Amino acid sequence: MKIQHFIIIGMITIISCGKSPKELFDSSEANLKNNNMDLAINDLRSLLEKHPNDSLAPHAQYKIFSIYLNNDQPDSAAKDLQNLLENYPNYSHVPLSLYEISSVHLKNNKVDLAIKDLQNLLEKYPSDSLIPQAQYKLSTIYLNYKNDMKLGYDALKNTVKNHAGSIQGNQAQDELNQFPEYIINKAESLRKRKMLKEAINALMFMTDNFKAEKSSSKAQYMKGDIYMNDIRDFDVAIQEYRKVINNYSGSEQEPHALFMIGYIYANIINDSSSAKVEYQKFLKTFPNHELAPSVKFEIEYLGKSIEDIPALKHITS
Repeated sequence: MKIQHFIIIGMITIISCGKSPKELFDSSEANLKNNNMDLAINDLRSLLEKHPNDSLAPHAQYKIFSIYLNNDQPDSAAKDLQNLLENYPNYSHVPLSLYEISSVHLKNNKVDLAIKDLQNLLEKYPSDSLIPQAQYKLSTIYLNYKNDMKLGYDALKNTVKNHAGSIQGNQAQDELNQFPEYIINKAESLRKRKMLKEAINALMFMTDNFKAEKSSSKAQYMKGDIYMNDIRDFDVAIQEYRKVINNYSGSEQEPHALFMIGYIYANIINDSSSAKVEYQKFLKTFPNHELAPSVKFEIEYLGKSIEDIPALKHITS
């Protein structure tokens, strides 16, 4: 059956050579209506080969792209879109084609290709009506697929700067206004998914760019918490907790960070001397804090095993 199929295609190709551009285009329409996709594409390729400068040629090239795209063949569609870009860059449907295939690439988890499609659209067709949508879509890809706070934030700013008053511009402005809160929520989500490097990078972007925000101290504390409980790098955890104390004095997280430094020294690193220094500093600075009783308990039993602590002795019995 396959041999017969290719023989038929070959015969039609020979017949197609004598047809005019319009006849080939109309023939492709008829073949599509009869669900003969291969024959339709053959007609259109004959048109492009024999009449590349005809006014119908860019329509034919776009139609091949659309056929592949609509039949879930994105790789073939991408190749013909490239032909469209190279041979007919001024064709009116090129911007739409780039936008459409970016959505298909995204659906198929080809994120870098989707980004490339949108960047092509933004760079080559800056006056097209799809530009606000493309710019905003690029920001969502950076934030939701690449987990890149900087590129996402910059794309949102570009959307507002270049397309103020548009639907996308207004949406981007709303997201910029809530960006610090977004970063905290994003980092928590990434942490739950064990994407610890991405979570740390998001929090670093927060503390580097939004230090004046109230939630920035929370971001700094979260970094220490991730290194403490997830990555289990206690030296770095102490460094990150220390930044809460040094950079966010007076914040809600400051006493908790100081407590955690003492806790790591006392219970993980087993450095009783350093733990005592940190705990005493805590009691001097925050004598009435809710953690003060726990700190006093820790100081009283520094360096002792559970068996030597009456309140905890039952745990080992």
